[in-house]
Amino acid sequence: MKRLLLLVPSLFLLLFFSGCQAKPLTVTGFLLDTFVSVSLYENGMETLLLDSLKLCREYDDLFSKTKPDSDISRINRSGGAPVTVSEDTAELLSIALDLGRRSNGKLDITIGAASALWDFKAETPALPDPEALRAAAETVDYRNVVLTGNTVTLRNPKTQLDLGAVAKGYIADKMAAFLREEGVTSAVINLGGNIYAVGNKSGNPFRIGVRAPVQGEAEAIGLVEAEDTSLVTSGIYERCFTLDGVLYHHILDSATGYPVNNELASVTILCPRSAEADALSTLCFALGRTGSEEFLKDFPDVSAVLIDRDGGIHTVGDITLYPAD
Repeated sequence: MKRLLLLVPSLFLLLFFSGCQAKPLTVTGFLLDTFVSVSLYENGMETLLLDSLKLCREYDDLFSKTKPDSDISRINRSGGAPVTVSEDTAELLSIALDLGRRSNGKLDITIGAASALWDFKAETPALPDPEALRAAAETVDYRNVVLTGNTVTLRNPKTQLDLGAVAKGYIADKMAAFLREEGVTSAVINLGGNIYAVGNKSGNPFRIGVRAPVQGEAEAIGLVEAEDTSLVTSGIYERCFTLDGVLYHHILDSATGYPVNNELASVTILCPRSAEADALSTLCFALGRTGSEEFLKDFPDVSAVLIDRDGGIHTVGDITLYPAD
């Protein structure tokens, strides 16, 4: 059975706020290889904004695959030797591995060797060497990761971890929990398109726009309501390039290392747990529309918006898509 995985959740959600209200306190920064922001609408102070970004940076230091001292980098350099990691890293790995098992490996965090061969930011795009990509795909198997307490061991020393499909969501959950503990009752966390709505806005749910899956455009196809919940979108039109008339995007089939080719253009997941929303947006894109509808039956508090490449829009679960006008 093929396993499929998204490298990095993308920047596909737009925020829409209606009605008169005081301007929120907002801080922005460049973390997690993207622009992030935190906005406080009620019961917030400027120091909480700075502390929120500090917390985000601390988690990035643990989960980044490029920072040499991160837990993930140490695992990837271990050559199969046991590595002791933080409790947070162990918790995140446990979440990802559980979804790997539940999906029979269609969500797989051991994509790192294959994902490293693609450069979607290059000025002159190029395809990876086919033989190198084939060899990298052979290292992908979530069962290669043995997690015992806070100790991680890779059964295959060539296996490489990439937590891009779950890390932002986990960090958003932790940031939301921190704000709640500090008494914040209304806030929006935006980690490069991974949105977490803390509380509501003046007694009403936040309304968040789902972007039309068209490269270079920022129009919303509709609005969804969010209160104490997260929205995460995976799609094919941000981190991508076209070569010889073929679109190559960052959502990879880990059985081959090449981009997934199905009918979907994007998947938006609405879920109270952002780490789960993050992972499910990847997984459901890989499953396609019919597979997603079936898989999500096991997640009664999760809903989704699926957009086909031909523009068809489908909803799953208890969700209403309001007009964007």
